[in-house]
Amino acid sequence: MGIAVKYGQREEFVSANLMFSNAGRREGLQIWRLGKSKIEEIKRDKTILGQFHSMDAYIVLYSHWVKEDMKHNLHLWIGNECPIETYSAATFKVLILKKLLIGVTIVYREKQCEESSIFKSYFKYELSYLRCGRPVFLGKLRNDTLAR
Repeated sequence: MGIAVKYGQREEFVSANLMFSNAGRREGLQIWRLGKSKIEEIKRDKTILGQFHSMDAYIVLYSHWVKEDMKHNLHLWIGNECPIETYSAATFKVLILKKLLIGVTIVYREKQCEESSIFKSYFKYELSYLRCGRPVFLGKLRNDTLAR
């Protein structure tokens, strides 16, 4: 399975390929954060799930079985203060990930404060938005002290 890349993007494609090597292999949620010229996978820590930095972009993948087929919902989340360079890099990585996934993949674009109901449904609590590590908006808390 191949994807056309420009010469200067070849290294980026290889590193993204390695980063996404386990993407969509199991049922559930996987999240990657892109910011400050790096990409990191967010581990399933319920204290930070649902916290998004407004200066970054995120790739959120929800994989689930429907009968005998794996289905994927692939979301590109863009913060209100996300630089165009980070947004562009995230878009490129979403295209790479879409090519690597096995099964049906639906791609969504999410904008801070305008997230779809399907995106919000992945998180137990209200979404929270952070700027430089400080909250800029916290939604109502549901039966706990964690913000979604």
